[in-house]
Amino acid sequence: MRVSMLVFVVALVAAGALFVRANSLPPDRSAAWGRYQAAAVTLLGDAGLYGALRPDLVWIRIAFALLAVASVVRLVLLPGQVRRRSS
Repeated sequence: MRVSMLVFVVALVAAGALFVRANSLPPDRSAAWGRYQAAAVTLLGDAGLYGALRPDLVWIRIAFALLAVASVVRLVLLPGQVRRRSS
């Protein structure tokens, strides 16, 4: 469980830095904004997938699996958000 939580904390800090960087970009750089957002969400999804596949407590595995599913949903919705941000 410690390794899963360590992976999660590191991914959370790195994703937070990517989200901050993405939100500091002006609206005319929406493609770069989308790339930063996608990198952050992918990082969180990878951490969720890693935690879901580890043989830890059931509730923690469920939470990590939900994080992985939420990141996939966010990646599916991201292109539309990039288009709306650019217009």
